[in-house]
Amino acid sequence: MDVPSPPEAERYLAHDRQFRLGQLVTEQSHPLTRDLSAVARRDVLAAMRLLNSVDEEVPPALERAAGALDRVIETVVRALLDGRRVFFTGCGATGRLSIQMEAWWRGFWQAFPDPSLRERYEDSVLSVMAGGDYALISSVEGFEDFASFGRKQLKDLGVASGDVVIAVTEGGETSHVIGTAHAGIDTGAHVFFVCNNPGDVLCATIERSRAIITDPAVIAINLTTGPQAITGSTRMQAATIDTLALGYVLEAVLYRLLRDALPADALADLGFTGSHADIRALVREAHAIPGIVARALPDLARIATLEAQTYRDGGNFHAPDDPHPERGYSLYVAGASSGTAVLADTTERSPTFSTPPFRRQDRPGEKASPVYVAIDAPDNMAAWRAILRRDPRGLDWDAATYEALGERFGRMPTITDRDIMQFVIDGPSVLGFRPIGVGNLVIGVCLGDEARLLDGSFLSGTLSLNRERGGKTALIVVAERQPVVLPVTDAAVVLTVPRSPLRVAQAIALKLLLNTLSTTVMTLLGRVSGNSMTYVAPTNKKLIDRATRLITALAGVPYDDANRYLFSVLNDTAEDRAIGRGLPPPVNIAIVRAKTGLPTAEAIAALRRHDGSLDALVESRDARPGAKSGRYGI
Repeated sequence: MDVPSPPEAERYLAHDRQFRLGQLVTEQSHPLTRDLSAVARRDVLAAMRLLNSVDEEVPPALERAAGALDRVIETVVRALLDGRRVFFTGCGATGRLSIQMEAWWRGFWQAFPDPSLRERYEDSVLSVMAGGDYALISSVEGFEDFASFGRKQLKDLGVASGDVVIAVTEGGETSHVIGTAHAGIDTGAHVFFVCNNPGDVLCATIERSRAIITDPAVIAINLTTGPQAITGSTRMQAATIDTLALGYVLEAVLYRLLRDALPADALADLGFTGSHADIRALVREAHAIPGIVARALPDLARIATLEAQTYRDGGNFHAPDDPHPERGYSLYVAGASSGTAVLADTTERSPTFSTPPFRRQDRPGEKASPVYVAIDAPDNMAAWRAILRRDPRGLDWDAATYEALGERFGRMPTITDRDIMQFVIDGPSVLGFRPIGVGNLVIGVCLGDEARLLDGSFLSGTLSLNRERGGKTALIVVAERQPVVLPVTDAAVVLTVPRSPLRVAQAIALKLLLNTLSTTVMTLLGRVSGNSMTYVAPTNKKLIDRATRLITALAGVPYDDANRYLFSVLNDTAEDRAIGRGLPPPVNIAIVRAKTGLPTAEAIAALRRHDGSLDALVESRDARPGAKSGRYGI
């Protein structure tokens, strides 16, 4: 059959070989989860246990890195005592991690009783996410592909000699994050480069990675856990170990800053234990977290079944329009402590599984996301301040800025602080526009002290309101002790995890729960084939490569031809995607085209009859209209 040859594919194949990442460990298929989608259709709990078994690989990998983390702690302590600052930089999942590090640090000092220490340290940790705070809630397409953007974002925050830059990229190849590392070198900062692939593999295959890893001014920290539970989905184990490692680093830093200033009982009241004197002791405690989470999986499986059924019954998850605009939605209700984790997990569903992104208030014509978040706060600015622990920081770059950076960036995104505020997330406002009641699900999430306030809270009130109106409800609680009062729900997870100054272990337990829940729900909805995220949105060069490799593996065609099919599909569907019309994923369309020779429109029609799921289409052996054989041959 004739293979298409769109010019975009020919340019990519000719000029972007440095974005071919199939050799990286994080891009490999994990053998434990290879049959995940089939297992999930038979037994939801068994699928969750497979995901949890991969999470068990995180603590041993963290223990291997303990010595390197000691060096980070020592460098950060010296810098802070000298009045310098620490910058966490990242993109996507690690960008959200960087924002979480800053929020944890600020939250600790904002509650600290000594005003002089609070004033000295509160503003000393800052985050740099590719695309600014806007990208916390909505992906900024292609922003991560440009090192000059990372350089500018960090330099605009005033990085200086003696500061510490901790640049975090799961793959170890993200251009934006590498740009921040170079900006740190340029200004004489101490630079740590944290990644989740072996340095020798990166240096052997990717020039930009080799340049930064081998720079004598850089200390590379390797946190390789192995392949991800979902192939290439580094929001999972890679982001987990990065968050755990750097969260423990910050707790150890706080201990060293305060151990001579406070008596032992005051340190204990803040959650410090003897383990904080030695990062190795903290790391050893992390071994218990996956096992604690495993105990909650039967209850979590019930929540996953509820959420998946909510989307199925609503009928608008895959449809171009909303046939039942008041049904088929979930709402996660969270407080300030749990809000960042909840927002990260729900936001990441869009690029990972091609769900509609959160809708801005000034774009009412766009399709609503099936999942949304409400933060317990009186108004929108208060909600953003609650999760960030500061005012939002957007990027007010104009056309001249992009031109001066010398990059061929396809469009100029509007990602200012004013644009961030178009995402309304405060509870009272969200209840004004988000459907609740019959056919909808509300999931409450509590972390730490939030569980003490369940009785009479906005969260419990929203759960009760949804039940009164005929909707389903669920609850996820991670705290140091069992709450005295729990609202009545259809399913609930309550985990007890020891407290610490930044609640790192609790936050990791919550992250594992949320990752497992959202991944299982998307698998039940046919958005995973085996353990491949075939619904991935190819919005940057890394994801274009990943999509191409998926087509190669599942359609059995050469890489170059797979890439041509992908770009052909992207061109054919550009108008529909621009207006938010529900389509099967480009990867699945391209696979059907490559296997059958069908044009894009007919491949879409075939997939739509099975909710876009490649697995469902293959199993059905559905007939193509007008085809003599009545078989797809896939």
